[in-house]
Amino acid sequence: MSAKRTVFVTAGTQPWYTHGVDRLQQSLRTHGYTGDIQAWKHWPDNKFPRDCVYTIKAACLHHAIREGYTTIMWGDASVYALKDVQPFINRVNSGGYWIGQSGYNCAQVCGDKMLDYFGVDRDWAEKVPDAATGIFGVNMDLDAPRKFIETWVEAGRAGAFNGSRKHDGQSSDPRFLFGRQDQAAASLILGKMGIPLGNFLDYAGFKWDHHDHLTFRVEGM
Repeated sequence: MSAKRTVFVTAGTQPWYTHGVDRLQQSLRTHGYTGDIQAWKHWPDNKFPRDCVYTIKAACLHHAIREGYTTIMWGDASVYALKDVQPFINRVNSGGYWIGQSGYNCAQVCGDKMLDYFGVDRDWAEKVPDAATGIFGVNMDLDAPRKFIETWVEAGRAGAFNGSRKHDGQSSDPRFLFGRQDQAAASLILGKMGIPLGNFLDYAGFKWDHHDHLTFRVEGM
């Protein structure tokens, strides 16, 4: 095994999402990425619960960890590369991780069951920024990023991502707006660990964000 193995992981099991998975793979190769890609169009056979479609992230990342990858990037099926991703990989390796902020806080995106699972209250959650887990990377050689991703994967296995993306009465607190499943869980873990988030626009943007420096775009098919 080489000193450091790199993989980009993505998944999508429904028709729209499988097209996004193909687009992300093609964009990475087009812009010179030569590392491994694990692009899942079905659930890995590692017995993760399938009650919530977003738990597939935890299942796929668990597989990558078991495979021995030390630099792991995740990209949703809505993500594709705009340019060479090596500077992003270098940032992940040097800093240990890169995850941007969504612009919300955890009081706004975490239902009561999510807060209860992690043993925190909404007043505390209001001070914690929500992470944008559509695109991120971790260096598993470093203790804090490894602990974060392993804790997040186990939360997915435990069913902590379950819940609606809408309000759906997941809390009566007026600060709660809507659920964010895997994203909300990751945000609470990062907050409890005291791991700061980056600026999402340093590397990624939506279709209305026309900045030359962006490495990734988040956009539907």
